[in-house]
Amino acid sequence: MLILLAIPLLILRIFAPGLRIIGAKGREDEGINNAIHQQYDKTDPYHLEKISIRYLFQLFKYIRKTISKASKINIPTVIFQGTLDMGVSPEAVSEFYGKLNSDMKELYLIEGGYHCLFTDPNFRDKWHLLIGWLKKH
Repeated sequence: MLILLAIPLLILRIFAPGLRIIGAKGREDEGINNAIHQQYDKTDPYHLEKISIRYLFQLFKYIRKTISKASKINIPTVIFQGTLDMGVSPEAVSEFYGKLNSDMKELYLIEGGYHCLFTDPNFRDKWHLLIGWLKKH
């Protein structure tokens, strides 16, 4: 099944890499747990409507590159991850965090948090964690 999807994507990558065909709008409620933020994204004229194959391949390339170089990251790092994030797996983030080579790293799993945490109601009482971390580092 995956191969059936991969072949057309590879063909498009070669012949029409900039063609915007993948919908990027219309699923705001899956990543945003805030009605005002959802409405903003739905009506923002600068919000991407569709993304190209090139964009998607670049995104995957940088994700793979970041994961492969995690052990070389030795600077202070803080990660906030929503447990209900449908775009980024909390398990994958925990695994990435474990590979970081920094003595000054923190991972905060925000229970019930979606992808866009800073406007998520579940993050409201967590701002002190970010502020404290920034003051410390």
